Amino acid sequence: MTRTSRRPVEPLAYSVAETAAALGVSQDSVRRLIREGELPTIALIGRCVIPIRAIEAYLDRAEFRQVVAPPTGATAGGGEARR
Repeated sequence: MTRTSRRPVEPLAYSVAETAAALGVSQDSVRRLIREGELPTIALIGRCVIPIRAIEAYLDRAEFRQVVAPPTGATAGGGEARR
């Protein structure tokens, strides 16, 4: 008898906690996005899950901002650093 090796199954949806971890935000932020209708959910056997497609669509709609680091020696207030 030969054994077939099983490939890992990729998830089709994430829990709120998994979505938060994947996006690098808090669970409260994910819940706010759900409340505001930005992330749709599916009720699945008593659980609320967010489809991966919905997360990808949200990211596609998101506004991308370029973050530029301040010059070396500059402080957050825009003045020069003290020595």
